[in-house]
Amino acid sequence: MKKLLLTVVLLLVLSSDCFAFDDWSKLDVAFETAYVIVTVIDWGQTLDIAKRPNQYSEINPFLGKHPSVDLVNTFIPISIAGHILISALIPNDCEIFSMKCRTLWQSVTLGAESYMVVNNFNIGLRMNF
Repeated sequence: MKKLLLTVVLLLVLSSDCFAFDDWSKLDVAFETAYVIVTVIDWGQTLDIAKRPNQYSEINPFLGKHPSVDLVNTFIPISIAGHILISALIPNDCEIFSMKCRTLWQSVTLGAESYMVVNNFNIGLRMNF
């Protein structure tokens, strides 16, 4: 029930007029989509850690070394929604180092998430939904 309520609330918030998704470029959408896909892969890998605590441990300090399946299934969707919200709140006209702030945020976080997913595969983790 909690997950259903969280999903409904997030859909209502994300569909409200306070977020300027209409000013997103194709690059913004591509980066955000890629981030969500890679994070879902990480979600499956983190569930593999949760289901095999004697073999693996988590390095995310928010989850702890041996997170429960319930914690993983709560934390990851919230972090995905948080990323989307942060991306939506970054103004379109903001620039750092001649790069749009939203693009910088999305590319850095996508790079970090991708690195972790590749590393997880290299140490033997698989998606375990």
